[in-house]
Amino acid sequence: MPEHYITFSCLKDELYNLYNIYRTLLYNSKSILLQVIEGMLNKKELIILSLLRRNSREKLTKLSKETKIPVSTLFEKIKYYEGAVIKRHTAILDFTKLGYGARATILIKLKEKDQIEKFLLNSKVINTCLKINNGYDFMMEAVFRDIGELELFTENLEKKFTIEQKQVYYITSDLKREDFLSHPDYLKLTG
Repeated sequence: MPEHYITFSCLKDELYNLYNIYRTLLYNSKSILLQVIEGMLNKKELIILSLLRRNSREKLTKLSKETKIPVSTLFEKIKYYEGAVIKRHTAILDFTKLGYGARATILIKLKEKDQIEKFLLNSKVINTCLKINNGYDFMMEAVFRDIGELELFTENLEKKFTIEQKQVYYITSDLKREDFLSHPDYLKLTG
């Protein structure tokens, strides 16, 4: 056989092996997403995620007692979820106790959406920013020390960008925050 044929054959085998490794890695990292999408997470997995939503700092030993799942299995599942469905672990703060007494949900509709996106993502006062539809382009929750700072922020927005519509809703109190999928009994998963 010609020498280049052998080289090509070896290269072909090597590429095939690399492709299989890549496919396996891709499948393993995405499989939890596929399971969620297809509704294939079992009862225990949903309970684990629900308990993590309630308190992501809970000790594995306590979670193990509650779920009757070994600590080592919980550890592996949580590490697996962190790459697939858990975006990050975070704390929910009481901003008023930290001196930030004014919060608002601000909806805006603009002509030039691309220019403002970078501004909003880099703004220190914006806690949450979402792209939305049905009449507005962005909805954001912003946090300020007082209403004067909030007004200054919205005035600066209007000076820097051509805003077609704007609505500001002052948040007076939180009734419920980050509660979805945080109680297994809400989902009828226990019992």
